[in-house]
Amino acid sequence: MSEYEEIVLFDETNKGGYKIQVIAQLMGPDVGNVRYLLRVSEPPQEDGGSIDYICTVDGFRKIGKLCTALATVVKSPLFATEKNIQKIRKFLTADKLETVADYLKAIGKG
Repeated sequence: MSEYEEIVLFDETNKGGYKIQVIAQLMGPDVGNVRYLLRVSEPPQEDGGSIDYICTVDGFRKIGKLCTALATVVKSPLFATEKNIQKIRKFLTADKLETVADYLKAIGKG
């Protein structure tokens, strides 16, 4: 197991086998700041050429909503500790992040 725990918030593989993911990464042995990353992976290429990822329209919509929510939510640091790690794991879903972002905007914190 790596030194990070990764929670996939969004995952899509297109018809060509290329994958795009939005990931929340819990650092350290269940303790640390949560960081977010976008990962694009591809199947091996015979010619080593470049690859353009083509996402579905629905995939672009979901990524856009999640990135907009993350832009609001990440303004406040989220630290995973041994006491709250289970709650954070349950919190780190695209739907819940979007709900929290909407709430923060509604109360003027986003």
